[in-house]
Amino acid sequence: MSDATTSRNAGPPAASRSIMQRLVSAAQAHSTRRLAVVFGLWAACAAVYWPTSRALNALWTSPAQEEAYTHGYLILLICLWLTARARKPLAAMPAPGMTPWALGLLLALSSLWLWAWRAAIQELHMMLLPLILLSAIAAALGWRAARVLVFPVGYLYFALPFWSGANSIVQTLSSKAIGALMWLAGISGYMQGNQIHLAGGTVEIARDCSGLHEFIVGLALAALYCKLVELPLGERMRAIGLMGILSLVVNWIRIFVVVLAAYTTDMHSSLVRNHYWLGWWLFAIVFAGYLWWMGRKPLPTPEDRPAPAAPAAAAPPRRRAPMGYRALTLTAGAVFLLVFWLWVRSSLANQHYWVGWSLSVIALSALLWWMWRHRVTARPAQPGQTGPRLEGASGRVSSLAPILVTFVATALLPVTAYAMDWSQSGAQPPLAIAWPAAPQGWEGPTHAYASEWKPHFVHASAEALRQYTSDSGESVQVFEVAYRRQTQRGKLLGYWNSLLGTAGDMRSLGQRIVHSPTGLWRETHVIDSAGLRSIIWSRYRIGRRVFVDPRLSQLWYGLVALIDPPLSSLTALRTDCEANCRAARARLAAASLRLQPTLR
Repeated sequence: MSDATTSRNAGPPAASRSIMQRLVSAAQAHSTRRLAVVFGLWAACAAVYWPTSRALNALWTSPAQEEAYTHGYLILLICLWLTARARKPLAAMPAPGMTPWALGLLLALSSLWLWAWRAAIQELHMMLLPLILLSAIAAALGWRAARVLVFPVGYLYFALPFWSGANSIVQTLSSKAIGALMWLAGISGYMQGNQIHLAGGTVEIARDCSGLHEFIVGLALAALYCKLVELPLGERMRAIGLMGILSLVVNWIRIFVVVLAAYTTDMHSSLVRNHYWLGWWLFAIVFAGYLWWMGRKPLPTPEDRPAPAAPAAAAPPRRRAPMGYRALTLTAGAVFLLVFWLWVRSSLANQHYWVGWSLSVIALSALLWWMWRHRVTARPAQPGQTGPRLEGASGRVSSLAPILVTFVATALLPVTAYAMDWSQSGAQPPLAIAWPAAPQGWEGPTHAYASEWKPHFVHASAEALRQYTSDSGESVQVFEVAYRRQTQRGKLLGYWNSLLGTAGDMRSLGQRIVHSPTGLWRETHVIDSAGLRSIIWSRYRIGRRVFVDPRLSQLWYGLVALIDPPLSSLTALRTDCEANCRAARARLAAASLRLQPTLR
């Protein structure tokens, strides 16, 4: 045997092995640093934009079983796991430099978030959080790294109220489908909107039973499966669409089973009252069938692709890729964890918050253990191939600069706003409503205790209803509500607020905009429980500007509140129509000149 042969069989020299070990250690450190930066940006966005994080926590830990987003923390854990799973592609990205366009986008999105938060538009600043995170990743690690993490970050939208607008559509589809199934089954009854009238009673397809929750979860699990098996875009869209249709059908079956039980037992079946878990177990069965069907389809492998220069020949047989089984296992595990999560919330209604956090800690610990077991290792460099470059001190400094700038840009505007709020958080005098004196021929202001008009506004800084009465017996009621600072818990355009009141004694017959000597007002024609008609003039004031459109007033408040939140108020005037509303409008026009209160 020759010396050259002996040298080749002896393996690489000690110096080569040392270089390879250094390359492996450098690759592992490089991957760890990049992953640490990404997770640091996740944590920074969650901490800096804490109003959104707090709102998401309230949305995801709602005690109502029917809430469509109680799977939120599971989606978050999947997002973190998908981010950790992308560590190798992140490590392969070239060292980024400063990305001015990404920084500009980050600051623009942060400004938009601050405006939405000031305007108390909760859904909007929730939707902006993943975009802020992606732009921060692009600024810190380059746009290629952001492209790698589009799916892990964008997957969070399956836990955001992005889907709430589709609830009425899904509810209508369920009503139409149940009506058709009742006709096919010969069930005597009729549909009236979303109510099913049977001989023994009425079953309602409420908004909580529309099937939106199952629809969102079905799309999320199908998207996860398609990502794990790396299906082409066309097949991926078809697979996700199929699961969306199956999720709707599952809810229709659940509702029809409840209707059938109510019909056959004359509304005495327990399913009429407790049918929440019926839908989820049906969903689990259907999704298992979906996974079985998708697992039967062969997946393309690299060996299936013919070489570019090879002559045309019969395509080799396709075989099932092992990744399909891994995807099936992971996705089925996600389904099991989802159902287990919902069952624990149902069984421990009072302790569901800490149970959820305990499960999150366990899952996160398992994720960290899995990451430690699957550390990145570098392959030995092939002949003619350059291995990973060991960065020196200058390389680390050059790559550290955009990261530090990104963290500063991420926190700059929100932290500035928090600091301004803190500087203005001292004790302030209570807000008082100054009522004008009654004009000649009128009496007041007096409390309107006997009035059916009882406006309702939560967490107001000041609120009062007064009445002025003329010598001829005509009356004008004046309502004023003010907020020193509008927040999600207390604002003029709040979900729980009602100008007509929450008792249901008064209902609107229509609205329009009217002109008066004091400007525009929004006129609401109402009727009370006794059938008496009246009109209400109302308008909003943000600082010194007056609005008749409530949404426009809220948008303007978010803009001016970026610097200093102004005082916000609503003024409303009401009077009875009696014979006709023409005299009532003239009375309100005169009252708008003399009876408007002021705030002190």
